Amino acid sequence: PEVSVVLDLRSDRLGIQLVFDGCKQTPTIFSGFDLRSARALDNVLLQVLEDEGNWDELQELWYINSSRGIETVLGLVQEYSDVVSLPDYEAVNFSRDLLNARLSVEWLDSAAELVMYWMLPDGSIRNKENEVLGTGPYWTMVANTVYKISAEASRIAAIFPYSSTITMPRHLTGPILEALQDGLYHPQVIQIVNPERQPACKVKSPQPTLEMKRIDTHMEHFASQQRFEIAAQLEFNYPTPAPNKNVVYLPDRAKESVYIDFLKSLGFSFDSERKCYMVRADQALDLAYQGEKLFPPPWKIKGAKQVSNSVRFAELSLNVSLRSTGGTVASQGIDWFDCQISLTQNNANVPISILFRNIRSETDRWLRLESGAYAHVPGPGLNHLKNILGMVDPSYKLRNTIKTKVSCAQAVNFSRIQEDRFQISLDKTLQEVSQKLQNFDQITPVDPSPNFNGKLRPYQKEGLSWLKFLHDFGLNGVLADEMGLGKTVQALAQLQLLKHKRGRSKRRPSLIVAPTSVIMNWLYETKRFCPNLRALLLHGPQRKQRFSEIGKFDLVITSYALLRLDWYELQHIDWGYLILDEAQNIKNPQAATTKAAKALKAAHRLALSGTPTENRPMELWSIFDFLMPGYLGTQEFFKNHIERPILERGPDVEVTKFLNQKTKPFVLRRM
Repeated sequence: PEVSVVLDLRSDRLGIQLVFDGCKQTPTIFSGFDLRSARALDNVLLQVLEDEGNWDELQELWYINSSRGIETVLGLVQEYSDVVSLPDYEAVNFSRDLLNARLSVEWLDSAAELVMYWMLPDGSIRNKENEVLGTGPYWTMVANTVYKISAEASRIAAIFPYSSTITMPRHLTGPILEALQDGLYHPQVIQIVNPERQPACKVKSPQPTLEMKRIDTHMEHFASQQRFEIAAQLEFNYPTPAPNKNVVYLPDRAKESVYIDFLKSLGFSFDSERKCYMVRADQALDLAYQGEKLFPPPWKIKGAKQVSNSVRFAELSLNVSLRSTGGTVASQGIDWFDCQISLTQNNANVPISILFRNIRSETDRWLRLESGAYAHVPGPGLNHLKNILGMVDPSYKLRNTIKTKVSCAQAVNFSRIQEDRFQISLDKTLQEVSQKLQNFDQITPVDPSPNFNGKLRPYQKEGLSWLKFLHDFGLNGVLADEMGLGKTVQALAQLQLLKHKRGRSKRRPSLIVAPTSVIMNWLYETKRFCPNLRALLLHGPQRKQRFSEIGKFDLVITSYALLRLDWYELQHIDWGYLILDEAQNIKNPQAATTKAAKALKAAHRLALSGTPTENRPMELWSIFDFLMPGYLGTQEFFKNHIERPILERGPDVEVTKFLNQKTKPFVLRRM
């Protein structure tokens, strides 16, 4: 057909009418798209209009609003020879050059007159007559030619939505003066008619004002905390200069950025569709709970009370009581503590299980209770709480309260918790141990035994004091000094000191398990530094003949390879100390060597390793399961809730911090 195209370029949207052989084309409403021309271009254009456009029945035009649709339609229309524009039906041309603009500024007594001109590619100047088309990028028609507008010209045109001239009060000319002051313009782009009358500029600090309101959610009774939303409008208010002074206050963009960054730190993000800042879920509930207290001066907050009053809050607290089962914390140590864990809501006991009934995400910090009230999870969040409880009772999700016995190490770990909404009740014994472990300086320094034949360096004396402290309180640990810092010497100094303190009382031998390559070094170092310790090396085919003599020695040395073979005989001996050198040899919990080491009976255990974790967190669990069984929970719990998040999401996950805090008191590492 013979095609005519009629364009309406008089508003901010593109109007178009297609005429085939004198017949105006209209949309197909009740049937699918049908081919109306033998030419593919015609059908493509019609399809785009039906997809992107809105049909105006009165004007008999399609209107395209989006820049994406306008760019597509204008690209196709250029292929036709008969293109005219309303209202005069004059022929339309298309330029491939970008259209630039010029801004003329004339300073008046209390205002500025701004005039915009188009700068055509040939250098001529034209007044702005039509609106610009699109949502960005933009187009316009000048002298019957359609141009795409340059980015710089688009910013100027945005000041002039309806005409080419505006008069702006002087105190509102800050953005123009900013551009002039910073030199962010070209003389061809901004022209100052009378620069001698240009106002002086002073940068002033803003007062940020935030007006908040809660976004209503349908079916609120069933909404989770993830649906809780707050919308906020941010404004920067600046002072106004005296009317008789030719001065304009400029905004402090750097401080505005600081305030915006602060909003983002509270969880806000800008929603371009709603044209406001939004905060959701946990961070919105933090804001509703704490209100204006979150905002330091000079913030001005509106609507915070209304948001807070729209929510009911409940207070949850996890209460942990730890009491020794009897005895003292002298050298024999305390093996177990009675532990009771309960949950209170507004000071009334409630089941622990309510924390886990409506979990949406393990990172949740707020819960919506069955009453409809919101409550903050005790501690940093559900995941952290789950790890604490799961290492004590794997069935924590089903409990009303948890009543159990925990080891001294577990009790110490509880005593060090300083999280919000945790109430920890300790006896005096546990308070003493916890304070000393928390601050290494509080550990009582000890000197080596007079029978120790050598001089310890200062850090080695600290290591000896730490080992003696763990021994006195019935705790076990990992001496994880870097290779070459004398882990062997520190362990031997500890054994010699214990023999000196013990005097003539009944002796229990200590067992050292080491790689085959270093067992002779252990024997040599023992004779060199601790000649007073009687040492027996179990090695070679004749070793079993000496099993009956073990009780006569202070120290027995064997290898991991022989431990697998001799563990049955060795497990019947009550060892004073069981020391694993290069303890990463038991990193595999399922290995025969690991099972053999854990089967031995010993009053105290010590692991020496410069690399307690080489590849995966389970290696650390295996060593701690040897030192203090159950301290890091069951193998299955640790694998699913500690190791898996670290391996899947990297070492920066929150659970890594939890694991480090839990193991730190029992690992001494110097480099």
